[in-house]
Amino acid sequence: MKKIVWILVSCLMVLSLVIASCAPEEEAEEKEVGKATVVTAKEEAVAEVVEEEGILPPEVPKYGGTLVTLGGDFTAIDPAKNQAIRCAHMQWTSNELMQGNWSKGPQGTGETNWDWGFLGDVTLEAGELAESWELPDDQTIIYHLRHGIRYQNRAPANGRELTADDVVWNIHMQFNYPGVWQTIAYPPTTPAAVTDRMLPGDPRRPTSVKALDKYTVQVKVPAASQAIMLLEIGDNLYTNPPECWTTGKGWTDWRDVVGSGPFILTDYVPSSLIVYTKHPNYFENDPLHPENRLPYIDTLRLLIIPDASTQLAAFRTGRIDMMQGVTWENAKLLRA
Repeated sequence: MKKIVWILVSCLMVLSLVIASCAPEEEAEEKEVGKATVVTAKEEAVAEVVEEEGILPPEVPKYGGTLVTLGGDFTAIDPAKNQAIRCAHMQWTSNELMQGNWSKGPQGTGETNWDWGFLGDVTLEAGELAESWELPDDQTIIYHLRHGIRYQNRAPANGRELTADDVVWNIHMQFNYPGVWQTIAYPPTTPAAVTDRMLPGDPRRPTSVKALDKYTVQVKVPAASQAIMLLEIGDNLYTNPPECWTTGKGWTDWRDVVGSGPFILTDYVPSSLIVYTKHPNYFENDPLHPENRLPYIDTLRLLIIPDASTQLAAFRTGRIDMMQGVTWENAKLLRA
């Protein structure tokens, strides 16, 4: 019914424009009045539909609801023992220092469509945990953290504020623990515990990392690797509560997962379902609608459906709301 109403409104607007274009030429002043009348009629018609049907124009985000889509099963839980890309929950439950700049994507300036990520182009980056960063010399990177970021209210973090010390601990961990990405890509010469200084090894690694204050992290790097380390640490390394490992058992189970991200991992059925619910104290606002705090949806449900034909059937029957990675052949079938 809503679609029909919108179609009728659109037809009325088009008809009004056609009638106006076919009318005899009049004085310039009268033409301007005619245009104003058409615009006013359009605005009134849209406003009437919005009021009566309780719907919003598509460009206005709405809060609430559940998004159901496809997801892959977890292959790992603990980022201290595995590459972060294998701990797929962290894209929803944790944060990095930097991220892609939404306002430069398709809904913003259109400078990128994100098909291939940001491609190492720092001009397409924006702050996430860090509100800004600077390179005071060719061997120093300084990240300035946002104030008031809070972890999810789950033990052992229990909703406390994220600090520069947390970021420092996570950088040390990711560059020194066997099995994680940064250690594999930039290996140290010997196994390491968390220390005040990075161990020597790969000449591209940071040489020191420290918190200058509660919200400022300083990283010293070889001059030749400053650019890659700005992005490797900034947009390829998550920050999580150190006490999960320093005083706890680590993340041995999905119920142990706690971060500062927009969603809390609340249910997991292996090979079947992953459920995330909204983090009520999440810190980010929508850059395209700065007055709106993220996230918009209340619940994210990821269905684990390995078989492609079953995925298509789930989409056709409305069991899932969104599909990604659809082949051209299947896209044609879905549009038929």
